Amino acid sequence: MKTTNSAERLQKWLAVSLFLGGAVSLSAQTEEMTGDPSLEDVPPVEAPAVGSAISGSLSLDVNTHFISYGADVWGTGTDADFLFQPSLGLSAQLTEELYLFGGIWMDINDLAESGIGDDIQEVDFWFGAGYATGDWNFEITYQEWIYAGDAERILDLMVSYATFLNPTLILHNRIDGNGDQDTGTVAVFGISEGTSYESLDVSLGANIAFNTDDYYGGDAGLTYVSVGPEFGFPLSFISEAYGAWNVHGGVYFYYTPDDTVPGNPDETFFTGNIGIGMYF
Repeated sequence: MKTTNSAERLQKWLAVSLFLGGAVSLSAQTEEMTGDPSLEDVPPVEAPAVGSAISGSLSLDVNTHFISYGADVWGTGTDADFLFQPSLGLSAQLTEELYLFGGIWMDINDLAESGIGDDIQEVDFWFGAGYATGDWNFEITYQEWIYAGDAERILDLMVSYATFLNPTLILHNRIDGNGDQDTGTVAVFGISEGTSYESLDVSLGANIAFNTDDYYGGDAGLTYVSVGPEFGFPLSFISEAYGAWNVHGGVYFYYTPDDTVPGNPDETFFTGNIGIGMYF
């Protein structure tokens, strides 16, 4: 969230005023010395808008399942739970191509005794950097997943290309396990395509993933296949002064083979989510 008090605003206004005043005075002196009136036509350099390089998003979601790269964490299977999973992300545009980002996500429910406090079962932190050039986008992200009295540490590599079906490849690398987890990699290839009908945004996405040996206590091979539609609808009655708010959700079909993800109670199941989001 961006906040600026009155003293900061006054200081910034004075600094900009002095800068612009000095520029006009210098231009007038130069014209007097050179006799070149064309200098009057040179437009002043506009300073960037305050906070224009910072963007962020807030999401307040309720999910029927907690699926972590194919693993059904709470063993929900073909049933449904109601898990509150909020998240907050921030991004800073350093140059036209380079940006930094970070965020936090939580899993809040009463399905087990929390090792963190109250009903907070897991807290994930992440930060990373991205580089966009043309239709290509590259990201590297470090993550700390804190749960069950320990932490799982992740390093993700992502590449995407903005074209038909918007293909994306993620190499999800567990570099330090929680408890007796093995290190390893899940490679996820995804596609998605969307359209809009008046204010309603609808997209269809599909993913296929493969894991290294014993990543989830099973064999190497196909981790999961998922496919499903998502939607987003703006809450236009909320002033944009408070950010751009929306309601969003989706339904997803999962197939997770027993030989690679043996901990899941069912190989095939549906999940769903709905939430309210905001971005600025």
